[in-house]
Amino acid sequence: MFFDIITLYPEYFHSFFHSGIMARNVRSGRISYRIINLRSFGAGGYRRCDDMPFSGGPGMLISFNVLKDCWSRYLKNKKPLVFLSPRGQKLDAALARRLAGYKYLCLFCGHFEGFDQRFVQKYIHEEVSAGDYVLSGGETASLTVMESIARMLDSFCGNPQSLHEESFENSLLEYDQYTRPREID
Repeated sequence: MFFDIITLYPEYFHSFFHSGIMARNVRSGRISYRIINLRSFGAGGYRRCDDMPFSGGPGMLISFNVLKDCWSRYLKNKKPLVFLSPRGQKLDAALARRLAGYKYLCLFCGHFEGFDQRFVQKYIHEEVSAGDYVLSGGETASLTVMESIARMLDSFCGNPQSLHEESFENSLLEYDQYTRPREID
């Protein structure tokens, strides 16, 4: 599985790909990724990527031209392009399983009030939400999406059987589990 991650904050992903079971899968080549810094397409010395909504209102939007320049350079003819957005389909085990069926996935991490809607309408194939709550940006949501997808891959865990007994398989939660010793306190 290969992930392209489009973000204003590339440093956010370092520990995710370099820790635990995800790191083991990256080292083995089962998971690959590329982080694309959206700011490299920004304007001016600060590499500004946002602008005020044309229709007014509070907040800022990532501008169409910045997104399109990134798409033109790295993402032409790549599918699916996923925008992490509170308006998207809510992530659940069924959606993660469907997305795990792709060999490639591009995740656009939104920020501020989101993206210029024209880019979403023209280039994005799917919008995904991590849930009904507010985050500062799509980076945290993308971590959740990537891990839930990666766990669906046969070779991700040491014991593939453990994937079939996970919570939410067959619409059930896992049973209570305990360690030794049998008696405590």
